[in-house]
Amino acid sequence: MPVDPLRDEHLPEGTDALVIGGGLPESYAEELAANRRLCAEVAELAQAGRPVIAEGAGVLWLAREFDGRPMCGVVDATGMSTDQIVVGYREATARASTPVAQLGARMVGYKQHRGVLNPRAGQTPAWTWGGSTPEGFVWRRVHASQLMLHWAGAPEIAHRLVAAAAPVDAPTPVPALSSTADTAQLPAQPGPPAQESQPPVSPSGEVQQ
Repeated sequence: MPVDPLRDEHLPEGTDALVIGGGLPESYAEELAANRRLCAEVAELAQAGRPVIAEGAGVLWLAREFDGRPMCGVVDATGMSTDQIVVGYREATARASTPVAQLGARMVGYKQHRGVLNPRAGQTPAWTWGGSTPEGFVWRRVHASQLMLHWAGAPEIAHRLVAAAAPVDAPTPVPALSSTADTAQLPAQPGPPAQESQPPVSPSGEVQQ
């Protein structure tokens, strides 16, 4: 079920999980910050231990603030815009078992964002890759990372999310791409297919992060 973070003040009734896709919050920071009711409900959902997954620049919405404007406060970090664009593929290894991946799982993802987070990772990071410092945030059932994954190429992500969103007293669901559990999803900016070997060339140049 879609949610418009610019206009909707509430999550759909009975929301069991939330997926925040990659986008461009740099363009809508003021509007996102103004929707305090929705921000509060997103924070409450995370505090309640429900799965909250954020990818790409969507993670900036979960930060305490972005460019000085208050956000959801789920992730203990601040975001800021930069003049450079981070772009390219990463072969990442999961640093924790989450609704996205099992500890040690390896996945290929794509990064394309101008906003950056400080710190880059939480006490429990989401990923590591290529000898770089850890990246992302794992807390309760929150998985937040600026790495965007190719869900169609890794259907186990949806399977894990459905299982994590199921009520505790419910029987373990058979892996499937749909479920009776209600999952709210913000519109995502699709990244290029994970099988492409070369990232697109940005006019601002590639910055490895």
